[in-house]
Amino acid sequence: MLLWAHEIIGGELPSYETGPTPHPLVVGVASPLTVFGRDVASQGTLLLGAVAFATLVVATYVSGKRAFSVPAGLVAALAVLVSPKFIYFGASAYQGLMFLALVACALVLELREARRGRSVLALSIAGLIRPEAWLLSRLYWAYLYPTRSTKRRVLDAFFVVVPPLLWAASDMLVTGQPLWSLTSTQAGSEALGRPTGVGVLPSRTAKGLLELLTSPAVAAALVGIVLTAVAARRRSTALVGLLGLAGGVGVVGLAVVGLPVVGKYFLVPSLAVAVFFGATVGGWTRLPRRSEAASTRHGDSGPRRSAGRKALNLQGPGSPGEHLVL
Repeated sequence: MLLWAHEIIGGELPSYETGPTPHPLVVGVASPLTVFGRDVASQGTLLLGAVAFATLVVATYVSGKRAFSVPAGLVAALAVLVSPKFIYFGASAYQGLMFLALVACALVLELREARRGRSVLALSIAGLIRPEAWLLSRLYWAYLYPTRSTKRRVLDAFFVVVPPLLWAASDMLVTGQPLWSLTSTQAGSEALGRPTGVGVLPSRTAKGLLELLTSPAVAAALVGIVLTAVAARRRSTALVGLLGLAGGVGVVGLAVVGLPVVGKYFLVPSLAVAVFFGATVGGWTRLPRRSEAASTRHGDSGPRRSAGRKALNLQGPGSPGEHLVL
């Protein structure tokens, strides 16, 4: 990456043929740093990795807090903080960690204010780092569509389509092939004998998640998914689950086009897993008390009972009201 940045500052096109898959935003951010010398550029890049790691930990905490409770957020953040893989990603300034930090920030913004569209920009920027964000952006655009004006829909669509177009334009400018990043990664995977194709997904999914988080965290997260589906059906918890599901669909899409099914492609699902792990350990603090549940079952009457059949209020302390239409 720094080699390409140095070439760009020197007025040359980056030599994509001699390195890994290029990521336009990362190369663009690194380029100005090389003006101050390679040592400064290297240290600056490492600083970006540390900032991305810290941002991810904090955003994971806030996501768990808003979706479930403060203890759940703390446990979720701790799962990321002590993960050897995430620590390594932060120490090596791995671009995927920057991507995941932006996705986590997008989740926080949506959990804070539903369908305000503030996550559009974060996902658009993430789309210049990893292509998995392209699917997330499109799904988020569809999610926002019913509540947006025509002007907002067009603006949102602009942020959705720009990242893949800029990526293709970058590849075209440097190599003359708009799909260079895709085809070169496919060729590299074949040459290195990396697992590819939909057939390897079942075994690689478990391995990929376990590379990022501990086995107890992954196992507990499965319990958390079931528990929250039964006892804590809220918009916020559904958003976390849908994010993980969308991330999984993204992995399937990458496998379909012949890209390697490796641990780094499970970053988005791992974020949801960490939050649901927090729900298993600390999410119980947001569940209604037995007396409150009994009051809800037996204390309603007349219009109040009728309204209760239409919506279940699951507002937690210190959080905006959330209703799940039944």
